[in-house]
Amino acid sequence: MKIVYLLCVQFVLFVCLLSCGQVPEKELKPWGKGAFQTREYRNLFAEAGYAREEIDAKLSRLFYNIFEGPDKVYYEAGDSLAYISDLKNKDVRTEGMSYGLMIAVQFDRKDLFDRLWRWSVKYMQHREGPLEGYFAWSCQTDGTWNAQGPASDGELYFVTALLFASNQWGNDTGINYLKEAQYILDCAMSKENTGGITNFINMEHKLINFVPDERGNTYTDPSYHIPAFYEVWARWAYDGRSELWRECATASRHYLHKAIHPHTGLNPDQSEYDGTPRDVGRIIGKAFRFDSWRVPMNIALDYSWSCTDKDWQQNYGHSIQNFLHAQGIDTFVDQYNIDGTPVADTLGAGGYKTLRHSLGLVATSAAISLACSHPKSLEFIRQLWNAENKPYEDGYFDAYYDGLLQLFSFMHLSGKYRIIFPKDETLSGLIPSDFEAEVDGKPVGLYVLKNKNGLEACITNYGGRLVSLVVPDKNGNPTDVVLGSSAITDYLSPYQFFGALVGRYANRIANAAFTIRGMEYKLQPGGNGHCLHSGMEGFHTQVWDAAQVDDQTLELSYLSPDGESGFPGNLHIKTIYALTEDNAIDIRYEAITDKPTVINVTNHSYFNLSGVPNSHILEHLILINADSFTPLDDTFIPTGVYESVEGTPMDLRKLTPIGARIDEPYDQLLKCKGYDHNWILNSHGDINKLAAKAISTTSGIIMEVYTNEPGIQFYTNMGARKNGKRGINYPARGAFCLETQHFPNSPNQSNFPSTLLRPGENFLSRCIYKFSVQSL
Repeated sequence: MKIVYLLCVQFVLFVCLLSCGQVPEKELKPWGKGAFQTREYRNLFAEAGYAREEIDAKLSRLFYNIFEGPDKVYYEAGDSLAYISDLKNKDVRTEGMSYGLMIAVQFDRKDLFDRLWRWSVKYMQHREGPLEGYFAWSCQTDGTWNAQGPASDGELYFVTALLFASNQWGNDTGINYLKEAQYILDCAMSKENTGGITNFINMEHKLINFVPDERGNTYTDPSYHIPAFYEVWARWAYDGRSELWRECATASRHYLHKAIHPHTGLNPDQSEYDGTPRDVGRIIGKAFRFDSWRVPMNIALDYSWSCTDKDWQQNYGHSIQNFLHAQGIDTFVDQYNIDGTPVADTLGAGGYKTLRHSLGLVATSAAISLACSHPKSLEFIRQLWNAENKPYEDGYFDAYYDGLLQLFSFMHLSGKYRIIFPKDETLSGLIPSDFEAEVDGKPVGLYVLKNKNGLEACITNYGGRLVSLVVPDKNGNPTDVVLGSSAITDYLSPYQFFGALVGRYANRIANAAFTIRGMEYKLQPGGNGHCLHSGMEGFHTQVWDAAQVDDQTLELSYLSPDGESGFPGNLHIKTIYALTEDNAIDIRYEAITDKPTVINVTNHSYFNLSGVPNSHILEHLILINADSFTPLDDTFIPTGVYESVEGTPMDLRKLTPIGARIDEPYDQLLKCKGYDHNWILNSHGDINKLAAKAISTTSGIIMEVYTNEPGIQFYTNMGARKNGKRGINYPARGAFCLETQHFPNSPNQSNFPSTLLRPGENFLSRCIYKFSVQSL
């Protein structure tokens, strides 16, 4: 009985502690994947034992303090404008305005966002001259400039907040948010030191500069570095610079490794691009002061959203929390030399000059708990929970900077600082509504298939195209492995084959003609007078009837009428796309005809497995299980012979870099300027035997190909293409195709496997692309 009583007492005590947010110290477990991949966010306050209702209520109060309370920093001006003021400095800054925009879009407050943006454009943004597109970083509350030049972090936040607004509310509700973001980026990227004004990115280092002018372009500020923001730009700016923004994200992470002290976790307010603290004899520069407070929060954001640099970021979080904890969890001050020693002089603010236990640093040092595992993080979390923004003992009060950092950090730790994806966006970044159209009087859309292992296929019924195929890479990151476009309008050209179902007859038919039972059928001629992929009215230009069977299966049906493209017979064809649980996409073609006809169908997807879609594929490894191929004449028609691959660059029976021999002076490669040939598979129609394999050592992604077809076309000669998915420009040799098929020109080659389909026969062709990864 006594034991039961003691257990009850312990349980009641635990519940009381839990209700007060006082739980036993424990190690936290940082998440191993970011929200770009999972679309999920941690609520560390809840993990620390606080009730969700109480968390939401406190978050609402902090928002109220900024925008409505007696100590607010948000002020409306007239019917449609508003600004956020740094009250202690009596000005309006791009820092505060852009922060306000980010908060407004995170809280889904379009009214606040639009007011702030209109004020920013009217009073702060340059609309002409060398500074066009940039914003005056400091203004009086009536809009008069205190300084006309920009500070680069303002533009960084403006662009990101605008892209989120575009995703959240669209661009047809009064402000075209996407166009405004692109205007800033396009103006910035056009600056070439005209009138002393530069781009806000130092292009030599791919790092954001302190100020985009001749002097400020020579160094940076660690607190301006938010790598995940560039990933947002790469996905949704649609400005043709996606790969540059990804490079900037990578460079920014590497820079932070160098700028931050390895033991204390402290960083200077300003630094050279190699991370060296900037020392020009002024108080602002080489020490950890006000700007630096933002760095823990920024790294927390990058960890939460991207988690690309998780090992270093976890070590960083432990370092800075260990240092501050050692100074006293309730007493650490807000300025240090980066080695942790006391500063010789104190930077003042608002007429006050003293070291204090500042709320801004209390807040951001708690935010980095998202990357930490040690129990100390719970103390930082509780300290933020209990903190209030009120005057310090000496009377100093900062509703602006302290208040904004408090709100941002609370948003982070409550899981409410989020990536705002476009409505219904897919893992590849495609938006289904961009594929909704009517073509030839028939509805076109985008169909999304997913399995439980992270495989996603997006298919449009226009041409039965595989628009995107997302598979996990070696780190589990979703990677789109096929090239294409982001909207249906880009696919409407009759010569656009990205991802298409190709038929009735894929590949070439010599002289655009063939004969069945003595009757000649004329097709549409193309290059060299031959028919390629059935001409301009082939399956790739038809609207298929679509039926999504389940989350993993799509059926496409089409009736190709007698005489279409010159082919005989009413051909009823069905194509089934199915995702399997072992991360394969199984493409199955079934057809019947009412007249003898020829048929050869394939999928014409362009693959790049690297995860870097604007890279070439010459370093991919390729294997084709074939002892022979069908050589071509000078017009790219098979000669009719089977030629051994032995001793030639066509021998791909072992994994070989695509670029290893592609430019050798071998007759067949010279004709095609690379690989564009049909291999005769050793699998002999056995769907269970490997036909081909491709590997990217960059991403670790392995693609295996299985088919019941006798041949496979290996193609590497894609030319450069502009405006691919996410605005990416694809380079020449930026993809390869592995098209399972019967042989080119089979209707005119009696020694090739027959492609004749008769009434009463069932046509069946299968192609399986199966994905896995190399072990780390």
